[in-house]
Amino acid sequence: MRLVLLAGVALVVIAAAEAVLQFALADRFAVTEIAVRSDLAISRDRLLEVAGVREGVSYFDLDLERIEARVAALPQVRSVDVAKSFPNRVSITVEARAPLAVTFGELNGSLTPLVIDADGVVFDRSAALADWDLPIISGLRFEGEQLGARMPERVRPFLVSLGVLQEEAPELLNEFSEFRLSGTAGSGVEVVAYPASFRTPVRLGDQITEDLLKYAIMVLDLMKDDESFGSNVVELDFRTGQAVLRSAQE
Repeated sequence: MRLVLLAGVALVVIAAAEAVLQFALADRFAVTEIAVRSDLAISRDRLLEVAGVREGVSYFDLDLERIEARVAALPQVRSVDVAKSFPNRVSITVEARAPLAVTFGELNGSLTPLVIDADGVVFDRSAALADWDLPIISGLRFEGEQLGARMPERVRPFLVSLGVLQEEAPELLNEFSEFRLSGTAGSGVEVVAYPASFRTPVRLGDQITEDLLKYAIMVLDLMKDDESFGSNVVELDFRTGQAVLRSAQE
């Protein structure tokens, strides 16, 4: 019994000593430097508020995974990395989602332009389409609360190819104002591209390439300059890799 009592007293003494030590070292190991690298369109103070990090918090109380999860919950965040350097420094690095295209969502009975990135994530919305100089993706529609929603996986190949064009051939991409997607759930998508300077739409597969769009523009130029094509051509079909002119009768 005496041994049990002594053991209990020892545990209390050890716990008290740890508490005193933590209190004594709290100021010494308090966070005094927070380095933030971010291209988000929000202020540093707002980002730190979301992260739940402030100067003066104990270095040992920092939960990096929890901080990252808080920041990653922002729809406009593509990636986040949080690290700490002993004894009192924290660094937060955030990469924002880059706008790729505009699609549409329905909220309270009205259509609202939604901005998506190359991953197909809706991360911003605007009542004014003119605020964004981006191609339009139509044919799919989000309903309700859209921020953070993701486009179907079957759309992924098209988004990847659109992202490549945005990076490598932006001038060519600007030749097309809209890409309409169709296809049933579980299948791929079919893309119809609408040229900005021609009336005839162009039907493509589920991906678009620089060479294919250049080929389409070339054929459209020929059609404009050659009346022999006739005015009954309603669509150019490039799904086989070759231009097929389709009339209203087909």
